[in-house]
Amino acid sequence: MPLALVSCNQSARADAGQGRASARVAFIRARAVLKTLYTRLLAAVLPQGRAPRIDAAEAARQVTAGRAVLLDVREHAELASGLAAPARWVPMSEFSRKGDAWTRVVATLPRDQRVIVYCAAGARAGRVADDLAHQGFETANLGGFFVWTAAGLPVRECEPDIRERLGLS
Repeated sequence: MPLALVSCNQSARADAGQGRASARVAFIRARAVLKTLYTRLLAAVLPQGRAPRIDAAEAARQVTAGRAVLLDVREHAELASGLAAPARWVPMSEFSRKGDAWTRVVATLPRDQRVIVYCAAGARAGRVADDLAHQGFETANLGGFFVWTAAGLPVRECEPDIRERLGLS
C-alpha cells in the first residue's frame, strides 16, 4: 500500500490557497492507511483463539445461505467505519461482563447455524468464538473487520440507537 506524507509550510499554504484542505485530506488518508497497517500487524501477532479461521468470501456465502450469523464484538468507538451489513453487534465489554445484555444476545443466536465472529484484529473475536464453542455453538473467527472490507463486502453505518435497542445504555 503506497503511503505519501505531505508537508506544507505556511507560505506554501498561502500560495496554494487550497493547501490546508489538501494537507488535511493527505493527513486523513495517511492516518487511515497507518490504522489499517497497525490493525493488520496486530492480527498477525495476537493470539486468535482456537476457533477455525474463515475467509470473508466464505463467511458471506454462509451468511447469505442462512447457514451462519455474523457477530461483531468491537466496541462502540470502533464502529465509525461501519459494520458488516449482515452483522449483529454486541461489544466485547458486554461479553467480558457476562451481563444480561450478553445473555440476551446468546439466547437469540441460532444453535443450528455457525456463529462467525469478528472484531478489529481477531483476538477478541477468537476469545468470544471459543467461549461460544464451549456453550455448544459451532463457531468461526473471521478475524478483523478489515478482512470483510478488503474483500469488498457490504458495510452499513451504525445506527445511533443501536445501544438502546440492545439494552446496553
